[in-house]
Amino acid sequence: MPDRPVALFTIWPELAATLRMHPCVLFLDFDGTLLPLTEQPDAPRLSPGETALLDRLARAPGWTVAIVSGRALSDVRRRVHIPGLIYAGNYGLEIEGRGLRFRHPGAVAARKELAALRRATSQAMGGLVGVKVENKGLSWTVHFRGVAPAERHRVLRTFWSTMRAAVRSGRVCIRQGVMSREVLPPVEWDKGAAVRWILERLLRHSCPVIIYIGDDVGDEPAFAALGTHGISVIVGRRQPTRARFFVRNPSEVQRLLRLLAQALGTTDLRSPCIQPA
Repeated sequence: MPDRPVALFTIWPELAATLRMHPCVLFLDFDGTLLPLTEQPDAPRLSPGETALLDRLARAPGWTVAIVSGRALSDVRRRVHIPGLIYAGNYGLEIEGRGLRFRHPGAVAARKELAALRRATSQAMGGLVGVKVENKGLSWTVHFRGVAPAERHRVLRTFWSTMRAAVRSGRVCIRQGVMSREVLPPVEWDKGAAVRWILERLLRHSCPVIIYIGDDVGDEPAFAALGTHGISVIVGRRQPTRARFFVRNPSEVQRLLRLLAQALGTTDLRSPCIQPA
């Protein structure tokens, strides 16, 4: 693990100067990054001002904006709803936008197995108040942020009673989220792999500065993929982390996006390559 991340705004003058000379690929997580986490996973939506800001960044010459989310691709695309972005859903198992299209074949093959487990888990949790089982197509998630604290152990016990055999036999993978458990196909793919896949195709034509901003353990593979050759930013002070920099909360992410937009006026597209690790 690297040393503790540094506050991003302490290097803003140097970063702003770099961005005035070089184009940029900006990767953004959605929940907990662009918007604060909420008790209701259906709630988060961008404001008109936030939408306009992202749209301006996406339209800047030489710039690419990608949303990399644990949500289903169709869900995050609907919530952001900006043409010209790259959208990666289900931790990058599905990617679309800017002429790119990808669906992980192993994830597609595992859909029937995951659907059967989702139905069994939903039935087992039918009497638990505040639980939401979200179908994301190539994966699914149990959310229990809305469950009373004293009852959350029952949610986890019920979850593992239906999932333990599938996990032990390697038929699924489980990812621990913030007040959630995510059930994914047993494939070697994550946000880091998705970022590399996208960059391999973008860097054929340009050599940008690369920025990735995320808040969750699911973003750690992307931080690692950038290594020391990109600007990896964690939202919050969770440690340990592979991110090199931090901002305190989604409000500071919005502040950063405004500063990035202000830096666009004098962008020069002549740039040396800055490659991912």
